[in-house]
Amino acid sequence: MGTILPPSGGGTGMKSLGLALFFVIFSATSAWADSVFEVTQLLLGINPANTPIVGWKVQVPGLFNPNPYVSNHIFFGTGTTVVPQITCVAPCSANDTLTFNFVVSGLNIGIFNGISTQTVNFSGDLNLDVRPFKLQNAARTHLVDISGTLMGCLDPDCNIPLSLSIDLVGNASLNFRVNPSGEVTFISALFVVPEPSSMALVATGCVLIFRRVRAQSRRAEG
Repeated sequence: MGTILPPSGGGTGMKSLGLALFFVIFSATSAWADSVFEVTQLLLGINPANTPIVGWKVQVPGLFNPNPYVSNHIFFGTGTTVVPQITCVAPCSANDTLTFNFVVSGLNIGIFNGISTQTVNFSGDLNLDVRPFKLQNAARTHLVDISGTLMGCLDPDCNIPLSLSIDLVGNASLNFRVNPSGEVTFISALFVVPEPSSMALVATGCVLIFRRVRAQSRRAEG
């Protein structure tokens, strides 16, 4: 997970240059004021034992990040608050259905402004709803619906608003424990939504495998 670096120190001239570059990069189009940018790829980890609690990485094709060290559409950030909800009420047994729902807030991303990294803080919640599963299958990866609209600003006076729209389906790897009394305690989680091209490759591979198996079955029957 990436850590957002605060703007570096330096002379007033360097700061002014960085701010000027920042506004040139992100005010090149008048569409900014009314645009909501779609997130297409996401990696988010939750660990209450760490500080910050949340670290995440998002891909936003509509935004350009002139950072020479990462892809121009990849942004790293953190989050400060997580509210987990667990549906299974103790005592929970192997055949019980379990769901985890998380509400994440206090999210931000870092955008390189040509001199340093500008932190953009968002209001709004990100909802991560893990689809129901049997407790006996707890070791598996589960599908998760991820949604939310995050609203932020690229300048102190909010003359250049920035909103992110997230509506994705991904995979959730959950780490929790069930004590002898059947109480479920959340420990950590990792949520992954691969880029669309990766999903297309997986789908294509599945189709090819299915065709090969079907052809082999037909030859065996013949």
